[in-house]
Amino acid sequence: EAAEKTAPPDVADESPYTSEYKGSDRATDEQRARAIGKLEEQEFTNIHLPDNGAYYYQLDEGRWGDHQYPKVGQDPSPERTLAKSGCAPTALAIVDATLRGNGNKTTPPEVADFAVDHGKSGKPGSYGSNPPGLVKDWAEAHNLDRVEIKDKDMDKLRDGLEAGGVAVVMVKPNSIFNKGGHVIAITGYAVDKHGKEWFFVADPGHKNPKTSDDLVVDKEL
Repeated sequence: EAAEKTAPPDVADESPYTSEYKGSDRATDEQRARAIGKLEEQEFTNIHLPDNGAYYYQLDEGRWGDHQYPKVGQDPSPERTLAKSGCAPTALAIVDATLRGNGNKTTPPEVADFAVDHGKSGKPGSYGSNPPGLVKDWAEAHNLDRVEIKDKDMDKLRDGLEAGGVAVVMVKPNSIFNKGGHVIAITGYAVDKHGKEWFFVADPGHKNPKTSDDLVVDKEL
């Protein structure tokens, strides 16, 4: 598991993907304030939500769902796309766009192409990407601080979120998010009136997941 910590603002250079970015990909200050207000009404405390929180949906058909995402050494193929296999680059795009603020227009295709070019899109014979390697290479290339978290070190994860960081997290198969392995972003957390911790998840594979006892859906979060 890998976590990204906050870094000084860095306005991204113009890229060929800039035209695919939309202002609605990012929460406004008003939406953030409204979300915090809802949590406070429900007696949540120690609320941590990032400024400029971004969200991308890897299956977005009108923008990048069919963007090809080949494995290392393989030719591009319509059989492997962001929609089908791109949770890792999409989660990292969420993290990068959030950390580097309003001037940043990083989108999933840019991160996916970076993963392919740097050999982190997955090896033939394996299912998915190499998220730890991808986060490491991306952080180094874009001047972001990075802290790697292993063995479910929740204290280190909380420290990063409290410092304004956002986490890229590898999820094991058969979780509430996905039957197979998956990669998500954790963007914040809060504590409810019973002392239970709740983590805010940006799941690139689910625009509106089904609600369960363990999963609460609120578009404004």
